[in-house]
Amino acid sequence: MQLKQVIIAYKARDPQSQRWAELCAKQLENRQCQVLVGPSGPKDNPYPVFLASANQPIDLALVLGGDGTVLTSARHLAPAGIPILGVNVGGHLGFLTESVDEFQDPEIVWDRLLEDRYAIQRRMMLQAAVYDGTGSNLEPVTESYLALNEFCVKPASADRMITSILEMEIDGEIVCDSL
Repeated sequence: MQLKQVIIAYKARDPQSQRWAELCAKQLENRQCQVLVGPSGPKDNPYPVFLASANQPIDLALVLGGDGTVLTSARHLAPAGIPILGVNVGGHLGFLTESVDEFQDPEIVWDRLLEDRYAIQRRMMLQAAVYDGTGSNLEPVTESYLALNEFCVKPASADRMITSILEMEIDGEIVCDSL
């Protein structure tokens, strides 16, 4: 793997993950890597800025936080095919992230990546959109949304009942409808 341009997203308002982000950015910059760093959280979305400001392909996204931070990064970075290295720093859940204990010396991680001594886990992404109409005469009313684990369908307000037909496709083939 090349490490010419890396983005680092850290859990917003978490001093520990911000310190790790600063340390990793400094180490990567010492290796002549361009680094874009920013917080990720409910009120902070660095991914559109990262993607718009990249002056060359992004080789890696280092995501420091918990599973929620990684799920957010996956939603934004999957269309660009950017690999994500998630490290549980300041997060509560760590099913998708590596333990920070295994990341104690990031210099070893950078060496392994540069020497192509790593494995990439490919994950299936979910895509959803809302359509309006009847039968085969459907019009999209939202953009498509991506998710790594799950989607939640709920009414726009608590006093409205949802009336809908859900259809599930895998690779363009309908596998279930009218759920």
